[in-house]
Amino acid sequence: MFDAHGAVDLLARDPDQPTRAEVDAVIEITEAMRSWITAREARWLRAGADIPADPADPSKDDADRLARKQRTSRAKAKTRTDTAKALGDLPETQDALENGTITDGHADAIAHARTGAEPAGLAG
Repeated sequence: MFDAHGAVDLLARDPDQPTRAEVDAVIEITEAMRSWITAREARWLRAGADIPADPADPSKDDADRLARKQRTSRAKAKTRTDTAKALGDLPETQDALENGTITDGHADAIAHARTGAEPAGLAG
């Protein structure tokens, strides 16, 4: 299981005059951290999708709300919400992403292959 606390502790250190081993450890852990964050976000997005919408919220859907809250593009937010939904039916993929065994790019490709949709970032 991925150790998020250990990763944050390592990344929070001041990189002033690091050893090669410290640099290598950060290089190894950052992609696993990205995967873990994506997986945890997916779990939260699925949980949030079950909560009734706030009538005062101007968002038209979950992707729109995510784009506004994270100040990202609608396309990126749509890919994240679509992947999160698909991962709900792919527990092994969800776990592999959360453990850093696969990257968010792998998870997007697997999720979208299953749904037949192409990730927004890859659409031509």
